[in-house]
Amino acid sequence: MPEFLGTRFGPVVRTLLAIVWCVFLAALLSTFFEASAKMFEDVLGWNRWVTISVVAVLVGVYTAGGGLGAVVVTDVIQCVVLFIGGMILAFVGLAEVGGIDGLMAKIDASGPDLAHHLDLLIPIGADTDFPWTGVLLGLGLVLSPAYWLGNQAIVQRTLGAKSEWDAKASMLFGAFLKTIVPIAFVLPGLLGLFLISDVVDQDLDKVYPLLIEKLLPVGVRGILYAAFLAALMSSVDSYANSAATIFTRDIYLRFFGNEKTNPLLVGRVTCIVTILLGVVLVPLVDNFEKGIFEAFQSYLAFFQGPTLVLLLAGVLWRRASAVGALTTLLGGIAVSATLTSLKVHFLHVAFWSFAASVVLMVSASLLRPDVEVAK
Repeated sequence: MPEFLGTRFGPVVRTLLAIVWCVFLAALLSTFFEASAKMFEDVLGWNRWVTISVVAVLVGVYTAGGGLGAVVVTDVIQCVVLFIGGMILAFVGLAEVGGIDGLMAKIDASGPDLAHHLDLLIPIGADTDFPWTGVLLGLGLVLSPAYWLGNQAIVQRTLGAKSEWDAKASMLFGAFLKTIVPIAFVLPGLLGLFLISDVVDQDLDKVYPLLIEKLLPVGVRGILYAAFLAALMSSVDSYANSAATIFTRDIYLRFFGNEKTNPLLVGRVTCIVTILLGVVLVPLVDNFEKGIFEAFQSYLAFFQGPTLVLLLAGVLWRRASAVGALTTLLGGIAVSATLTSLKVHFLHVAFWSFAASVVLMVSASLLRPDVEVAK
């Protein structure tokens, strides 16, 4: 992504975007390490840092050693285990509450405090962690498209396909798998409101692993724990590999490399350093009241708005200029930082930083057109 936008908008934008991506990829790794610690801390009684260290070492070994090929192969295996495990948990949980009818009856009997979980549009003034305006505008309009269109980890896997047909087919199949997510992962969360309500009130991040422990027999439980860990490792290896690619191609080889440079070695070292940095940043996740999901989305909300505008303008608008891109990147992130400091909801931060970035891109490009770049 930095290379493409650098070709479109110049080397300064490429370098700044590469730095931003490397920092945030490391920050995102911290959320996955924290999720693994949450699972094993209660289920197996492992110390938080022991769990994080084990996951970091395992992922670091095969990601640094095998590169993108190892990431893709392990992700395929992990994906199969993850979806099978999630579906098992969903159906067992449904049976526990008496099926769909039983779940609906429990929701109806629970009163207005839980009934809103089935509402499509929740009133703006309602006491909810995720206002519908933020879900629609921040998550639906900005964060989701930015993740699937401009996330280096996603794009890199697509570009690794052996042909254009395979790349298109992989994206369509991935979209199909997303339709299963509500059943395999959202539904168990809804079931947790009734099956382990005490845990939901205390720590949302522990709902999924504790549902596994409560509902499933030992053999199946092991499959689900493996599925949970597989999901985490799949994300960690992808982000670590992407950070290594960005740093090696967009920073090191451009500014520090020479004819004797071994890009493979640089990438492997960068991968390990990124994972270590992710471990160091784990304590920051504790600052988010709503847990790991809020931390992950907040990190993305910080810069995904401006980068989505860069990508869309670079592809769709001929008059978008290098000055406009640089202004958008710096100004958009500044808007995100300001709104975050004012305690604005992270989903609204994503939308307003995107909106501000659109204004910055259009105004700066019209004031300072760049004919050579536009051509």
